[in-house]
Parts: sequence; structure tokens; C-alpha cells
Amino acid sequence: MAAVVDAITACRFEVTDPASEEAVLPRVLQVLLACMCSRAAPAIANRHVCTIVNTCFRVVQQAGTKGELLQHVSRQTMQEVIRTVFARLQDIDVTVLSTSRHIKSN
Repeated sequence: MAAVVDAITACRFEVTDPASEEAVLPRVLQVLLACMCSRAAPAIANRHVCTIVNTCFRVVQQAGTKGELLQHVSRQTMQEVIRTVFARLQDIDVTVLSTSRHIKSN
């Protein structure tokens, strides 16, 4: 998963046609959201989760000057990513507590 997140968030393309940008950016967001919602999502490191959130946020910011569809898709994706992150907090807390208890008992 880390390789997918790194590859997608490192993608840069030269915009020669604004319509192509509005076609590519929603796909980037779609892949990032799929990473966060997949069964392998718990294996995504915190730094990669932060990278996903930051990338979504940047697209939301850029979308303000783009078409209405990109604005809508980027906002919806950002909301879903944030919901997913907060839904995972309980799992993260359990993992942290288990790890800290294991360390203390050794």
C-alpha cells in the first residue's frame, strides 16, 4: 500500500489542457480513497495517511479555480477520507494500548 500511496502522491503532470486535469485529478482522489477504504488500510503507516490527507486537501484548494464537478468530487473525497481516518482511531488506540502494555510487561 505504501508504494501505491507514494506513486500516486508523487505524480506530477504538465497541464496542457484544463479538461485533462479535471479528468485526472478525480481519478487520483479515487485511488487515494480506495487505499483508505481497502481491507489493507490498517497497514498504511501514519505518514502515508497524512500524505493522503494533504494531497486531498491540495486538490480541494486547487479545485476552487476549476470546474464545478472537480470541486464537488474533491470535497466529497476529502470528507470520506476524514471520516475513514476518524473511524480508524478506535483501532489505532487499541493497537497503541496493546503495544504499550506489551512493552511495559517486558
